Amino acid sequence: MTLAPPTSLATRRSPFGAAAAVALALLLPACASSGAAKATVVSTAGGSTTSAAAAAAAATTKPTAATKATTKATTPATTAAATTAPIGPVAPDPTAVLAKAVDGLRPGYDVDSNVAAAGRTTNMAGRVIGTNSLFTLTSGDAVVEYLLVPPQTWVREPGGAWNQANTEAAPREALGPLAAPKALAFVTAGADGQHLHATYDGAALGSETPAVEADMVVEPNGGLTVTYAVTTQGKALAVVTRLAPAADTTPIEPPT
Repeated sequence: MTLAPPTSLATRRSPFGAAAAVALALLLPACASSGAAKATVVSTAGGSTTSAAAAAAAATTKPTAATKATTKATTPATTAAATTAPIGPVAPDPTAVLAKAVDGLRPGYDVDSNVAAAGRTTNMAGRVIGTNSLFTLTSGDAVVEYLLVPPQTWVREPGGAWNQANTEAAPREALGPLAAPKALAFVTAGADGQHLHATYDGAALGSETPAVEADMVVEPNGGLTVTYAVTTQGKALAVVTRLAPAADTTPIEPPT
């Protein structure tokens, strides 16, 4: 695929179609009842049931000597059993897991996103330092570089001159939509990291559907991989995006 001369890049739409729209979407600007529950106590001796009210009344009756002896004998055993009962592992708070990952990426991160549709993959790779970003969109033979220093955006073909773009393709910071899912759940933890499942507003990830389901892996080294599917311009697209702490933290400046 051959692009038009660089001077036209600032005034026409991206040559990558729906896949580019999705890739750029990452960078473009318990209930209790109102009534009291009726508890029932089951007698293990006779199999009968007693209402909570009856049990409460019995508790106010002066205990007999036999009852005191029985209580004294059984209480230590019951306490010991309660304190030695095994406690299962507690799942991490998914909101805290995601928030920690996002906060670790805010100073700067590398992004590598692949959008697949009909056997063709569009890749977006680059880096974000603060609010500025520099990345490349590649699909087949088509390659376009983007440079964002808010509120300005520039585009060029590799090796060409930077041309200021219109605001239609102005990127936005990726961590905003990723950090604000509509729902989030912890799934499991493994050697590759902590697995989460999130539900996002479809528009936040460039989808025409109201909601997008995403699988996430928060890696031990601070990386974050997000996998999801969207529908854009009537096309089904599969997206895998990985963000990792920036290897190159050199400030990103406007072209000179």
